[in-house]
Amino acid sequence: MYEKRLKKFYRKQRRLEFIYSNQEINQIQQTTGYISKIGDNYIRVYIPQFQLDEKVLLFHHKLKNIISIEKNETSISYIYEQNKYYYQLYQKINIELFILSQEENLMEKIKIMIV
Repeated sequence: MYEKRLKKFYRKQRRLEFIYSNQEINQIQQTTGYISKIGDNYIRVYIPQFQLDEKVLLFHHKLKNIISIEKNETSISYIYEQNKYYYQLYQKINIELFILSQEENLMEKIKIMIV
């Protein structure tokens, strides 16, 4: 239990350090990341350049009935508006980071878009 809380603390500390060291830049940062976990409608991306582990929402859960989804333990693919998206576990992806310093919630201050 103690180790779990300690890991959570260090994740939040790295997130805060990243936000406050880059909030004055006010630009999009392009980098690469690796998919570390695949959920029902999200992926978790590890960004080695900043040592961040962030959750990226692929689509809203209410759109599950509209979108054709195929998911297993190591991959997820879905079709939305004639575009097919396919992601595998540990796949290297290009991402863009946005810092929203006006957000009150710490978890909402960093937005990630897959390029």
